[in-house]
Amino acid sequence: MGPGGAAHMAVPCGVQVSQANAPVIQAVLLDLPGLLFFSTYTLLVLFWAEIYHQARSLPTSKLRPIFVTANAVVYIVQVPPFSAVTDPNLRPWNACGRSVQHSAG
Repeated sequence: MGPGGAAHMAVPCGVQVSQANAPVIQAVLLDLPGLLFFSTYTLLVLFWAEIYHQARSLPTSKLRPIFVTANAVVYIVQVPPFSAVTDPNLRPWNACGRSVQHSAG
C-alpha cells in the first residue's frame, strides 16, 4: 500500500476510510469486509451442511443455532478492539510496538 497504509483504503460506497471523523468508524469500516466474508463463508458452510444432513437423513435442527452462535461470537469479539480504538487508556502500545507514555494534563 502507498502512503498512509490501510487508512486510505476506499470502501465500496466510495468513501475514503481516512475521511471518517471517529477512529472507531475507521476501525469498523476496515474490519467490515473481513466480517462480511466470514459471515458469507459460514452461510455457505451452513447450506452445505443442511444438504449433507438431509441427504443422510440426519437432523438439521442444531445447524442454524451453531451458525448464529459462531457469527455472534466473531462479531462480539470485535467489540473490545473497537473500544480500544476510542479509549487511549486501553491502548498500551502505539503503532511501533513501544509503550505509550500518558501525560497528566
